[in-house]
Amino acid sequence: MRYLILLFICPALWAQKSTAWEKWRGEDVTWIRVGLKKPEKVISLASAGSILVLDGEKVIQTIKPGGQFRLIAGKGSASTRFWVQIKAAYNEKSLEKSRARVEGLYPNFTFDITNTASRMKALRVGPVSSQKEAEQLRIQMVKEGFKDAFPVKIGSSKFYWVDDNFDKHPLQAGDLAMVRTNPNDPIRYSNTPYRGILRFKLTSGKIRVINELPLETYLLGVVPSELGPRVYPELEALKAQAVAARTYVLKNMRRFSRKGYDICDGPACQAYEGMKNEMALSDEAVRDTEGLVLYYDDKLIDALYTSTSGGHTEDVENVFNGRAEPYLRGKTEYLAKFKSWTLPDRGVKVKYFDKRHEHLTSLALIYGYDSVPNLSGDLDGQTLEKALDAFSWILGKPPTIPPGDMSYRVFWRTVSGLSFFQDAIQYQLNQADVDRLLQAYTVPASLRNFVGLLFRYDLLSGEHLSSLSSEEPVSKVQAFGHLLQLCQALGPEPEWRRYLLEGVSNNKLQVRSGLTPHEIDLAGVQYYFAEKGGDYIFLDEPVLEERDRVYTLKKPFPNKFLKLRQNGRVASVDRFSVFDYWMEKKDLATLEARAKRYITGIKGIRDVKIVKRTKTGRVEEIQFITDAGNFKARGLNIRWSLGIKDNMFNMLPSYQNGKLVHVTFVGRGWGHGVGMSQVGAYGLARMGWTFDDILTYYYTDVELRPYQKP
Repeated sequence: MRYLILLFICPALWAQKSTAWEKWRGEDVTWIRVGLKKPEKVISLASAGSILVLDGEKVIQTIKPGGQFRLIAGKGSASTRFWVQIKAAYNEKSLEKSRARVEGLYPNFTFDITNTASRMKALRVGPVSSQKEAEQLRIQMVKEGFKDAFPVKIGSSKFYWVDDNFDKHPLQAGDLAMVRTNPNDPIRYSNTPYRGILRFKLTSGKIRVINELPLETYLLGVVPSELGPRVYPELEALKAQAVAARTYVLKNMRRFSRKGYDICDGPACQAYEGMKNEMALSDEAVRDTEGLVLYYDDKLIDALYTSTSGGHTEDVENVFNGRAEPYLRGKTEYLAKFKSWTLPDRGVKVKYFDKRHEHLTSLALIYGYDSVPNLSGDLDGQTLEKALDAFSWILGKPPTIPPGDMSYRVFWRTVSGLSFFQDAIQYQLNQADVDRLLQAYTVPASLRNFVGLLFRYDLLSGEHLSSLSSEEPVSKVQAFGHLLQLCQALGPEPEWRRYLLEGVSNNKLQVRSGLTPHEIDLAGVQYYFAEKGGDYIFLDEPVLEERDRVYTLKKPFPNKFLKLRQNGRVASVDRFSVFDYWMEKKDLATLEARAKRYITGIKGIRDVKIVKRTKTGRVEEIQFITDAGNFKARGLNIRWSLGIKDNMFNMLPSYQNGKLVHVTFVGRGWGHGVGMSQVGAYGLARMGWTFDDILTYYYTDVELRPYQKP
């Protein structure tokens, strides 16, 4: 059985040729065929306008889907046709001349010019229904002077479209494709808009979708997918990306020819999502560099690039076994020279401020305390009253608070008197609940219901029970700690809005969120924070560099704080990446499951060892010690088999009873680390480097010039 393609569509079909299509297809440009996603049995499509249905290059019908429709591969018989190929050439004019000479002599046959898998054009005559007839036709064509003529067998699937009544209507197309009447308008596939032609190929009962379009149009989708302008809005970096992507695809055009396309759309090739990610800035980068590519020794280079290099790119032979291109040499990225600004002092200089309690002090301010609290000494009624008043927007109106020093017993009795707790005790607890919650603890009778409620919601730990009836004074630090724990548990969580710093002028920060510019007036900022190990610390006169991260609190919290991440965590030009450093943890089961995907025969991992490093510090070789023997991984296979981001890593293995149970990886970078660092290119562009400066730095001794077809 062969396979059918069913086209679900409601409106009528009619044959129509399109001058816009013919003009577009006749452009003298480089064409690219992109394999999209994975083959599927059901292909979801949509179009806002008319679609031309093609058999190869011929328009055979026009359809108006008026929205969504589907292609489905189903089993069924298929016809086979025979043609005779009489001539092939890159130049279609010579084929037209040959066709004009003979087609009048054979009016019962069609002389068709079509594309071949080798990207040449072929003149074919036919069709006939049997191989015997094809051989007779071939002999006749040899007599006409086409001595290299030979038969071609072409399997033709039957296609159907299905109307509202589920009636099937035949649609014959041996090489089914679709394109909008204006090919620059998109057809949506899996909710992604694609310009140009969508071709449909059956493979193992599933449909492979191939997008065919001009190279420069393809790049409009690649550049923003590889280096997003919203996050990295530097034209010179995007231009460098455009040249690298153009060079890469031209160098690798034949890579997937056996599958019927030139390049894939994922990370194994270049990211491409049609028109989905296109933006004006990346469009400009493609236009400004149109046709420009990189050569070494008069040959196109394999312009590999990587997201984030971790401070140093790598020699290609250390990652890709068997390669040693002289233009793919490792380069340092410790070149950073960025503008910096010192923010005005906000001086958290309070007599009683204790640096040991910075995080607690910061939380008190965030949750509504109007000034830096004095946390030294023991709690008194006046301080508790002020604190409960400040936090009342979460905890509710405070009860009557006795004056004077406070013991633990009085503090907890006062907190238990908050109206929320009294109401919750009345409606959320039964005495049997309390007895169950506190069966292992001794709690003063007056606080049992309150403590039971706190236990249920994990708002109090058992270690504090001994203090509930204590007459010892409670310190301010302990009291504020308990109150803020309740605020965090019962109230909204602080959310920080992130910006990237562009500059400082007139006591205002110029910042950006994506491509949207904003201003932050420092006149309204009272406190600068940084976050270390999950705790807040105060900053007095912070020094910020361009593109440092600046955070403001979202409502309902007061907008008088700035949280700052100063100068990144690394000093190289790729520091703007979220993967400039990272940590990953893997248990043994996860590690082994990953390794089995890339290393045949591995079983029962006992240990993992780093065997060799490159001069840049990347891991060049590792060894898995297993029950099935020892297995080595080198180069690219290291990060794949470990399931980590880059080969620039260290690892901390954990053992129990001499057996490996867990590994923690700390590292830098994301990708293979060879060629141009994309985020590094952005950092260099921020420093004023032009796209050609960037490219000739990352690719050694290359020449930038217009592409010339071979």
